[in-house]
Amino acid sequence: MKNVFTVIILNVGDDMSVEYEAKFGIGYWVEGTDAIPEDDLADGLYEYISDECGTDFDSMQVGNLWSGVMGGILLVIANPFEDGLDLTAGKEALDEEVARLNLIVVSEFGLIGGVLTT
Repeated sequence: MKNVFTVIILNVGDDMSVEYEAKFGIGYWVEGTDAIPEDDLADGLYEYISDECGTDFDSMQVGNLWSGVMGGILLVIANPFEDGLDLTAGKEALDEEVARLNLIVVSEFGLIGGVLTT
């Protein structure tokens, strides 16, 4: 199962539209730590995770780009059911990836999601 993104476009007048993307997966909400070199954070934590995470994982940002209030970053298993319903190996690999990237987990492992408004 690949993460599914749903886009709903609401037209607000003739010149403006609002897009809502539902983002979800099986994994964690994550935050950065002081152990991440500042140079790696030049473009932000989301870009760092997107650039550095392994191909077995997806990262997603949720929040409101219009207001600048961002809700967080999700790090999830890209294809959680590729090898069946047992997520033990996927969770262990994700835990190793979180440690490798010097991230902290701010949620329990499981189905997580949010909306990105643009």
